[in-house]
Amino acid sequence: DFSRNSSATRVNEQGLIEEVGYFGPQLVQNGDFSQEGSELVTNGDFATDSNWSIVNNAGTASEIINGYARIKTDGAYTQIDQPSVTIAAKSYKLQYTILESDGGVLGFITTGNQTVSIPTTIGTHIYYFVAHSTSIVFKRFSGALDVKIDNVSVKEVGQDWVLGTGWSIGDGVVSANAPTGNLDQSLTATSGSKYRVTFTISNYVSGDIRWRFTGTTNENGTLRSADGTYTEEITLTNNQSVFRFPPTSAVMDIDNVSVKEIIGDKPRIDYSDSSTEPSLLLEPQSTNLIPYSEDFNQSYWNKVGSSVVSGFISPDGTSNAFKLVENTATTTHQVVRGFSYLNAKYSLSVFLKADERNWIKINLYDGTSSVYAYFDLTNGVVGQELGASGKIENYGNGWYKCSISTNSVVSLGSGDVSFRLAEFDGGTGYIGDGTSGVYIFGAQFEQKSYATSYIPTSGSTATRLGETADNAGGAGVFNSEEGVLYAEIAALADDLTNREITISDGGTQNFVMIRFNSGNSNWIYTRVDSGGGIEYYNINTNNIITDFNKIALRFQDNNFATFINGVKIDSQLSGNAFGVGVLNKISFAGGTGGQPFYGKTKNLQVFNYALTDEELQ
Repeated sequence: DFSRNSSATRVNEQGLIEEVGYFGPQLVQNGDFSQEGSELVTNGDFATDSNWSIVNNAGTASEIINGYARIKTDGAYTQIDQPSVTIAAKSYKLQYTILESDGGVLGFITTGNQTVSIPTTIGTHIYYFVAHSTSIVFKRFSGALDVKIDNVSVKEVGQDWVLGTGWSIGDGVVSANAPTGNLDQSLTATSGSKYRVTFTISNYVSGDIRWRFTGTTNENGTLRSADGTYTEEITLTNNQSVFRFPPTSAVMDIDNVSVKEIIGDKPRIDYSDSSTEPSLLLEPQSTNLIPYSEDFNQSYWNKVGSSVVSGFISPDGTSNAFKLVENTATTTHQVVRGFSYLNAKYSLSVFLKADERNWIKINLYDGTSSVYAYFDLTNGVVGQELGASGKIENYGNGWYKCSISTNSVVSLGSGDVSFRLAEFDGGTGYIGDGTSGVYIFGAQFEQKSYATSYIPTSGSTATRLGETADNAGGAGVFNSEEGVLYAEIAALADDLTNREITISDGGTQNFVMIRFNSGNSNWIYTRVDSGGGIEYYNINTNNIITDFNKIALRFQDNNFATFINGVKIDSQLSGNAFGVGVLNKISFAGGTGGQPFYGKTKNLQVFNYALTDEELQ
């Protein structure tokens, strides 16, 4: 039984960071505004003179001839139209080709019976419009006109959406031009359920906007007023029937609208350590305290002696990374953010990639002193450290996850966190050249003694809940009288915390246990309790628990042993195992009240007989 009840990230088989979640179906249709309907125009290539009507007045000579339509007038009224094509108030894409043109002004009728001018330069043109009626109409807009037009196509766009005044669809986005009406789509959302809403703002000019559920009452998102992709979650307190962007003063484009119910979550099969040998990743709860983990262009981030440039490929495979670029001043070149600290340990991490600069300093200042580490982004190594432990992990394509964890509790007070460009290991203040820098993505600040997997944010802090995995098996699965518990595992950190994997009866009296122990650094503890008494145990301190270790614990009456990485560490030829049918489940949790197993698991097996020493080797 697996449970997390929140989203989380993993590294997938392609080496990309991706979110893993158990979500309901997509509730918003055509959220990327790219859907096109079937062709609605008949005889759009003017192969015959059928299906089209021509209106000519004195001084006009519009006609269909030689596989094209000619709209010709010396200034009098003329038009070519086709009925029964569109539906009033719906949105459409018009595409047409101008074969020849005298440069006159061609008109097209849209919503409100308005005639708008459309391009008459030679070539193929696309124009998005809201229909006035069922007919499409080309006509003289003003003055003299002589154009030859061909390959007329009309297809519906914006399906599933109702566009109020001031909203328009074009080129795969919906545009807000200070709309006075709503952008609506019907759906069914249930009170008490949790939903995730995602959308992208681009080409921002002015104003702000937010989404809203409407039905019994309004339940809103956060006002947004900048380019970016935003993800928000809401637990509804009312049944809702409409998803809406309401009237606003905003001028911007919106794309990639998504609404999904968060039902639960799936375990993470993570490839961060190997592209061919993944592991099951289980982590405790943690919160990313940085609300803009990816958007370094936000004013939330103070750029000191530097600027940021967007549009670079990040470790998640999309163009949402920035480049941190130094200016020409003699100063520190950094992005920095103020923070208030509690009496606790903290970890600060970020994804970085070398460009002209390859050294960077990650710094935490508590108002009195700094702790930091330097990182070499060319060779993938940690440089100088002070008051913090640095760690660098290769994420491929030149990207590294760089993190520092404070060695001791940070003092209560106000300070900041920063990412500083450096010329070399140990120095940050220098004369910049105005162009050099590094690529940056995914900042994370946690009140934790070690850095956990990336928790993306887009406007507010975000929490990944703790994970549990237990209750596998049954009394008919395990041989309680003899067997082997085997695990290939690695700890997330050597944090002196009990982390246990057990076969047990669900209680604390009978269990076979492998544990990363809290007693000392790098303790691997194996133990068997039967009927409430310790029958066997061993403590080994000769292995690094943050590396993967293959640990096997054999249990049988008068035949106990511990093997680590094929080496027999300990054995005992006395003690009792269990009666028939005692053991009934395996869990990533403690049999002695220890903490759940948070770590990485490549392999977990139970053998129903006591393997020999040779087999365990």
